[in-house]
Amino acid sequence: MGLIDTLFGRKAVVQNGVLIPIKMLEIEISERRVPSAFYRDRPGLWVWGEIPDITARAKPVAAGTKFPVQISRLGRDATDKEVEDSLPADHFFGVDGISEESAFCAILAEMLVRQWEGKEGDLEHLGRSNLIYLPSCVALVRRRVGNREWIAHTWLRDDYRWCAGRRVLSPSN
Repeated sequence: MGLIDTLFGRKAVVQNGVLIPIKMLEIEISERRVPSAFYRDRPGLWVWGEIPDITARAKPVAAGTKFPVQISRLGRDATDKEVEDSLPADHFFGVDGISEESAFCAILAEMLVRQWEGKEGDLEHLGRSNLIYLPSCVALVRRRVGNREWIAHTWLRDDYRWCAGRRVLSPSN
């Protein structure tokens, strides 16, 4: 059994002290978006790293498609290996003929649109990173509070220790 942590007045079991579940939700895609058109530098969004390569491989996802999402936070500093060892065995978003890249782009775009200009929502929006693990890298999304801009970029898996408190998004499977 994992550690017990208090989360919003409730007790949550934490495996290895790494991930603390915050909530499970279902993201329904509100409109079909072309990933390479959505993920480009513009007011309110800045992209770099492998994001352009990921979006070039991604296909638009139909409006009405639903994805189960588990949102957790890091209960302690952890490496990529420690985080991934705490996630479900199949912790990539691709399902039913939708590639991991396409699902990632659709889910994140939907979440960003809902929180444009720093609105509260399911993504951490006060400066800490949100982490999403893809087969090729870790995607980081965070909002720069000072200039009200979202940043989406990537990081290669390595021994870097992510700070406690960051959010981790994964399929709720």
